[in-house]
Amino acid sequence: MLLCATFVVQADGLDGEYWVLFLSHNEKVAMVEGLTMGAGVAGFFLSPVCSKEVDQLRYPAISFAGLVTEVDGFYKTEANKPLPISIAVVYVLKRFREDKDLDAFLTVMRKTAKEAK
Repeated sequence: MLLCATFVVQADGLDGEYWVLFLSHNEKVAMVEGLTMGAGVAGFFLSPVCSKEVDQLRYPAISFAGLVTEVDGFYKTEANKPLPISIAVVYVLKRFREDKDLDAFLTVMRKTAKEAK
């Protein structure tokens, strides 16, 4: 999971500050839709490294508008604002699937984001 986290955190420069300050609702919907569609392409290359995270992006359990609302809520926590949008989306999808390692995932993502700066 750490290798996957490092790749995703370093590859995505768009974080919570960008999400909150610069994106309209429609742009946010387009962003999460693009992330989930892009996961299908990325899955081909990343499956051996982080297949679980890719599958969760590829098969969302909620609507794109619902996902936007949940990501808005995720970024209300100040500690989450440095995290990339892609991580916020994965976190929300993991939460909806009642993933058992949710707290560990968030801890690793926060640590990796700090180390990447």
